[in-house]
Amino acid sequence: MKVGIYMPFGERGKSASSLFYDGLEKEYFRRALGAVHAQKAYSDMELLWFDEGGNPSPCAFVRTTAIEPVRSSLSLFKSSSRLLEKVVQDEGLDVLLTHISTPLLRLSIPQILFTADMLFHGETRSVSNTPPPPLSSKIKRACMSAQSILCPSEYVHRSCLSRLEMGLEKAIVAKAGVDKIFSEPSPSLIDPPYGLFILNRYTFPALPTFFNAIQKNTSLFPQNLVVLGPVHPEEPSNWPLPVVRIENCPDKEVAGLMQNAEMCFYLAHGDGSGIPVLQALSSGALLITTRSGAINEVAGSVPFYCEADNITSLLNILRRAKNEKASDLRKRKQTAQNLIHDCSWERCGTKILSTLKRSQLNS
Repeated sequence: MKVGIYMPFGERGKSASSLFYDGLEKEYFRRALGAVHAQKAYSDMELLWFDEGGNPSPCAFVRTTAIEPVRSSLSLFKSSSRLLEKVVQDEGLDVLLTHISTPLLRLSIPQILFTADMLFHGETRSVSNTPPPPLSSKIKRACMSAQSILCPSEYVHRSCLSRLEMGLEKAIVAKAGVDKIFSEPSPSLIDPPYGLFILNRYTFPALPTFFNAIQKNTSLFPQNLVVLGPVHPEEPSNWPLPVVRIENCPDKEVAGLMQNAEMCFYLAHGDGSGIPVLQALSSGALLITTRSGAINEVAGSVPFYCEADNITSLLNILRRAKNEKASDLRKRKQTAQNLIHDCSWERCGTKILSTLKRSQLNS
């Protein structure tokens, strides 16, 4: 069985890059597929990763297949969807797994859609009573034609059911996991004290509130800040606190940064998987976050919750966190370990591959 995976990845500096610039979809599949690679039950499945440039396969066992536009003196660049169709046909795929925003392809093979969040549907990035815009006709057609839609959380599952107006049987939940290394003691790359701010597509909109809160009451924040995550195309060059900027590092180093941070900030809007939250819970970090997206689903009562676009809410929760009794903090950490006990990337990967296998049987 031959399966192709196509997940777009925005290039820095391009106007459309702010949604996919951080490669979260790629990270999800890297961890999930890597966890089940050795299982004999899927030894008959060959995986291909389609790359339009600068986005190679996240796993050594998944072959990178280039999608390169060919231009002649008599033609313009073909659209990415037409090029993808050609590569799919040339490779003789049995199943195609694509992002939900990919235009409907003219293919006879089963197509599985994936979405890490609802931002493609205009999910409001702040507290607002404004409903999301109507679903585009292209996405509607793609959802109707798809055999299944993979979701990384119950939150995304519920959102797909309500917004995409599709049947219950189409949406399949493959919950994100957390790697054991985050619970293993690790030294920090940076000398404490410091606070850790995780930056991605979900937390970038909260930067103005975060900056204004620091300026209003600097004493509530750590003296120094470590900012972890890929550089956002519109990221400010100056932060209101002394900053160490880290774009990427291995899990062991991320675990060390979380474990030794005075507090970890994850002021997210619309996170559909909660991967950084699970990592912070596993590491025992004091987590300042929001109830947006899937976060409350995966974290329960463990974090200190605030409203990401509310300065007063953020400052108040910092005061509460600083005044928390040591015994209560220990209870939070114990509750966190109980919550993540069943969060397994192996289980997630098994759900993904079984969905792909079943799609061929049902076609």
